[in-house]
Amino acid sequence: MLKYTDKIRAFTENILNLYTETVQKELTKIKLLELLYLIYNSEQQQIFLQILNSLNYKKKRNLEELMLENFDKSLSIEDYACLTGRSNSTFKRDFQRQFNTSPKKWLIKKRLEKAENLLLSSNQPIQQIALEVGYENVSHFVSVFGKYYGLTPKQFLIQNRLTKNI
Repeated sequence: MLKYTDKIRAFTENILNLYTETVQKELTKIKLLELLYLIYNSEQQQIFLQILNSLNYKKKRNLEELMLENFDKSLSIEDYACLTGRSNSTFKRDFQRQFNTSPKKWLIKKRLEKAENLLLSSNQPIQQIALEVGYENVSHFVSVFGKYYGLTPKQFLIQNRLTKNI
């Protein structure tokens, strides 16, 4: 439990005085940040960090739902683990159990399936498609696509256009 220190008491009195007048939203945000700063820079820093950490890991989110909603975002495995309320090792273990593959392989497959769909159904440039499916680096996207399909995205497009015209 956090202690009610003199600095926090002074802060509380200050904020109560503010609320006797009309308070702007921005000022309230600033005052809340000030309170967090006071607590963080006190001797109770460890307790504060433990509380924040427990809030972050209290609720594990549904793995499948979160991954399907966010697979096309440019996030790392660590980011996905954090978003699901799991440590990296727990995330990878839970993921493997649920999807029967690693998060990395699953992400590549889902992103490339979406890229294939966009290549075939839109006229977007390859650079735009790469960004839309979670690749910030276009050459990395082209390389991963090539390993997966045996063709670059451009070759894939040409081959599919030729097949449609036959």
